[in-house]
Amino acid sequence: MAPVRGIAADGHCESEPARAGKVSDMGGAHSPKATDTSTTAPAASVLVEHELDRWKAFLREEDRRCQEHHIGAALVTVGLVHAADAEQATVVLGGVLRPTDRVGVLCEDELSVLLAPLDDILHAQKAVQQLDAALRAGGVAAHLGWAMRAEGHGLFHAAARADAAMLTARGHGRLDLSKR
Repeated sequence: MAPVRGIAADGHCESEPARAGKVSDMGGAHSPKATDTSTTAPAASVLVEHELDRWKAFLREEDRRCQEHHIGAALVTVGLVHAADAEQATVVLGGVLRPTDRVGVLCEDELSVLLAPLDDILHAQKAVQQLDAALRAGGVAAHLGWAMRAEGHGLFHAAARADAAMLTARGHGRLDLSKR
């Protein structure tokens, strides 16, 4: 089993830095061809950002947009039991996420999913349940944690809460859908 990795205050994985932009680090036999950009679309035009700095820049811009237009959003941290499942996880997520949702690769065994726009917390809970069910059906062993963006706290605060929830789920072996 891969060591537990969390997001440090600066957004990097605690145990090792992400290998941004290297498609081969995904570990799957069916890796997409490398291109001049680190963003790829696995399915259903959902974009996956492999470069951590670009993911953080994207979240800053989305946070500004959410605040300016009062858009509901949530972040989901997907902790993979096997790092080799990362590519399969992005393909599965691409099949259920909306075109407005995005996936960021935090490190070899951790993904972040931005769900936006969301109407309310019930909408978020249903979306997280759908992600969990899709990953299970796709044969991807993962632990999920999630948190809503709160006014005055933003997406980076939600990311820290989602990561903590994922680590709790990993410890208890289940998805926690309590209000976040």
